[in-house]
Amino acid sequence: MSKWPSFFNFGLKRMLHSQKADRLVALDFWRTLAIFLVLCRHYGGFPFLEQAGWVGVDIFFVLSGFLVADMLRREWQRTNRINAIRFIWRRSLKILPSFALLLLLTACLQPFVQSPFLDFRLRNFLAEITFLQGYIGRIWNHTWSLAIEEHFYLIFLALSLFLKYWGSRIWWYAALVTILVCVVLRLDSLRQIGPIFFIQGIQSHCRIDSLFVGVLAFLSKDWLTQNLFRPYSRLSVSIFSLSILTLLLLLFFFSNKSFWTLSVGFSFYAVLIAYCMVFSTSSFFKFLGLVFIKRLCIFFSKRSYCIYLFHSPVLVFLMPFVENHALASSCAAPLYFLLSVLVGCLIYEGLEYPILAWRDKHWP
Repeated sequence: MSKWPSFFNFGLKRMLHSQKADRLVALDFWRTLAIFLVLCRHYGGFPFLEQAGWVGVDIFFVLSGFLVADMLRREWQRTNRINAIRFIWRRSLKILPSFALLLLLTACLQPFVQSPFLDFRLRNFLAEITFLQGYIGRIWNHTWSLAIEEHFYLIFLALSLFLKYWGSRIWWYAALVTILVCVVLRLDSLRQIGPIFFIQGIQSHCRIDSLFVGVLAFLSKDWLTQNLFRPYSRLSVSIFSLSILTLLLLLFFFSNKSFWTLSVGFSFYAVLIAYCMVFSTSSFFKFLGLVFIKRLCIFFSKRSYCIYLFHSPVLVFLMPFVENHALASSCAAPLYFLLSVLVGCLIYEGLEYPILAWRDKHWP
């Protein structure tokens, strides 16, 4: 029997490989949902999704807190220490190459485009490369979330260096205090200047609480799974359903610029998301169970960072050409989603995946 060409065989194996033994596919589902919501939010044309799609970023935040806590706890259990340099190096190889490519392409293409989504100035460029987008300015409207994640990595890593003396209690205390402090700071800012999303909504000292909610979700996962999330129990399904319904109703009635959201709403949404996320890891995919759905979620999850980074450039640089053609403009929304996914996949396959493979080989 003839063999597939080697390059195709390699790609096919990667596409069909379902997951690592310890991979939580439910989290891939949430990441896939998050990137879909972000795309809907920024494109428009879907009234409810345009209003509520911002919560996709909060899903990413909760996921990051959950996964980073898991990553560092595993390293602590394996080696009884946290290697800060290794952690920063591995995260840098994940985040920086694609982000650097985004800035490079922006610098090359921005002279030919005028868009409210794009503000290329030296001040904003310096803010982008120093991850101070929430405080100084930004070239792209969506890169402020990268700054919050980077600041979380540094704070959480610093806290983790005290695990030897405090144990995991340091994570509990830090998460609870951070959430409380963020709420107080947002309330104080609202009292002084009123509701302004580009202050209370994007600055790290006001928004980092969502990531620490993810840390709490990770720390609570075993207890919740053993005591509350008994498979298909009426109580666990009822609480999960109520959480989803509450989240949808609040997103329907309150925008991300409302007083409710900018005060305590961000924290409350993060708690609901975290609860549903932990529930899904114990039950959700056990009854969904379709291999195709799992692989589809894993596919989009792995490429979600590149899709997130480059969906705005697709909107600014490519969509004007689509909308100028009558035939293409009639299906502009599907083309936007398709182009965003396609560009994200190309960047992932050509840049992110090879770098991550090299990273995992030399710094596993």
